[in-house]
Amino acid sequence: MATDTAIRREMRLVTTASGTNYIFGEPLNQMFLTNDAAEGQRRLWPLAAGGALAAGLRVEELPELTGMFAHVSQSIGSDREGLPSADKQPHMTPRDILQRTWPFAKSCLSGALPGMPAELGAPPIASWPAITAQIAARMIRDAATVLDPKTALTILMESAIFASKLDPASVDATESALGGGASRPGSPERS
Repeated sequence: MATDTAIRREMRLVTTASGTNYIFGEPLNQMFLTNDAAEGQRRLWPLAAGGALAAGLRVEELPELTGMFAHVSQSIGSDREGLPSADKQPHMTPRDILQRTWPFAKSCLSGALPGMPAELGAPPIASWPAITAQIAARMIRDAATVLDPKTALTILMESAIFASKLDPASVDATESALGGGASRPGSPERS
């Protein structure tokens, strides 16, 4: 397994003309998938794809993962930045969704919810991707009556890929500026 230093050497920070920082690199991309069956229970792509298959998507209809990564990379810095390639679009950009929901999600994942018994403790940070991947797979299955599984999977994966490219400092700065989860005034919405 590569050391943290070797992994960091494979990553690069890209700054757009607007001054926004993004992180690119194969180790980051590999966090979504694995060839190891046991590890697959902790990665987003196998779990989300499994949720789509359980919701009725046929294996041959699975979207191409490399195409989703390419779409996200090509959208960075454009007016379609972060928006999925699917015909249906979320009401907010993935950046806005992340900035609005991350403080609450972080509270849930860290066990810092008001009224939560201290003896329950918090799951280790290393398990957060597995927890959120399980939830994402469930959401694809639950939404199948109103959103076809292929579209749901595409929106989910392209949004997650985009969010993974965001500089964590920008998300943490937003969390502080939002006061732990308040909405940003004037945030643009998509239809």
